[in-house]
Amino acid sequence: MKKKNISYQEAGQNLLKFSQKVLPLAPQSFLYRMLRKKNIVLNEKKASGKETLEEGDEITFFLSDTTISKFQHLSVNVTSFDIKRNKEKESGIFNDFKSYIIYEDLELLVFNKPPGVLVQKSQEKDFALNEMLKQYLDDQTQFEDLHFSSQLTKNDRKKMLLEDEEKFVIQRSSGQFVENSKRNFILEADVSLNVSKNTFVPAFVHRLDRNTSGLLLAGKTLRALQTLSLWMKQQSLNKKYLCLVLGQWEVDCLFQAYWYKKENENLVCILKTEQKGYSPIQTAVKTISSNKSYTLLEVGLLTGRSHQIRAHLAFLGYPVVGDQKYGKLSSNTYFQKQYGLNRQFLHAYQVTFPQTKEVFSTCSQKTFQAKLPQDLQMILQKLKISLP
Repeated sequence: MKKKNISYQEAGQNLLKFSQKVLPLAPQSFLYRMLRKKNIVLNEKKASGKETLEEGDEITFFLSDTTISKFQHLSVNVTSFDIKRNKEKESGIFNDFKSYIIYEDLELLVFNKPPGVLVQKSQEKDFALNEMLKQYLDDQTQFEDLHFSSQLTKNDRKKMLLEDEEKFVIQRSSGQFVENSKRNFILEADVSLNVSKNTFVPAFVHRLDRNTSGLLLAGKTLRALQTLSLWMKQQSLNKKYLCLVLGQWEVDCLFQAYWYKKENENLVCILKTEQKGYSPIQTAVKTISSNKSYTLLEVGLLTGRSHQIRAHLAFLGYPVVGDQKYGKLSSNTYFQKQYGLNRQFLHAYQVTFPQTKEVFSTCSQKTFQAKLPQDLQMILQKLKISLP
């Protein structure tokens, strides 16, 4: 028999999906059968699997250790609270991760991504921003305290006699006083079930291309990640980008086209008219400043497709400066030799949150901005193009 208490970060999940994460190799039919036979129960009561889990809920698996081991990965994974560190990966941006954070609270992290860094791994060996985010949160006391608190049962919280930054004391119903360190308590609670600390993993909710800089949003709890994902889908987040294009931009307006991505080539095609397999896109463009040869644009996405800004602007005849995939070779070569620019001049500089009263209430209608990187500012100065 194994028990698992639902943490603050794990709340909001479906019981069946949670059970699938605890026993990832178990067929869904097996889990349904265990629920029917009350071998998996929620708060000591029979459950259907459709229940939405809340913080403090207790799931009991009346299964043998052999059965649990059979349906889990072979190795014990304590995920982010793993004490062993991979020192080889703790280099470069990771050492300065905190300096790129623009805003952070218990559920949200706003990050200013530098160019040249992946958000998600493209290969197993990669150490991308999502991995750096997990490692960073592991090192934060607030994250450990949050998880420590969520591992306690409701009765434990009522019986808390002492708590400080490192340890706690609880009086059990038997009269026994239990003293332990927070970290040991967390590790013991998780390893006893032979699964990772949380079935929820904090992550960035969207991506930027490796060589695009700017704002990224991360959800530190399940409900935060779900809310951000929904807002992204509904286009509730007002995101704006700055980019330098070749030529003098003529008309500010909302442009519509049709988008298709060749996955095997990682290349996007744009058409003016609808065609089978193509998805509609909308790109809002506004002129910031121009010197007649180049124009700094503010771009808003009403749809968020891969390479949308770069491919759409190139289709309209105004390729992004430095873009090796959709740009103009002679212009790219000039900027590389003259200014050392080896990437596209594209920066996600602003995001505005919608009005909200529940999740992210402290960020309701709030705008976050990330300054243009110094190398891009320098280019604008040399070209005598002003920033907004």
